[in-house]
Amino acid sequence: LRCTYRAYDNMDEITAAYSVAFSPSGT
Repeated sequence: LRCTYRAYDNMDEITAAYSVAFSPSGT
C-alpha cells in the first residue's frame, strides 16, 4: 500500500484520504 501513498504523494489531500481509507482496512 506504501506504493499507493507514494503515487499520490504529490496530492496531500488524496494521500490523506487513502491513508485513512487503508488505515482501518488492515495495515
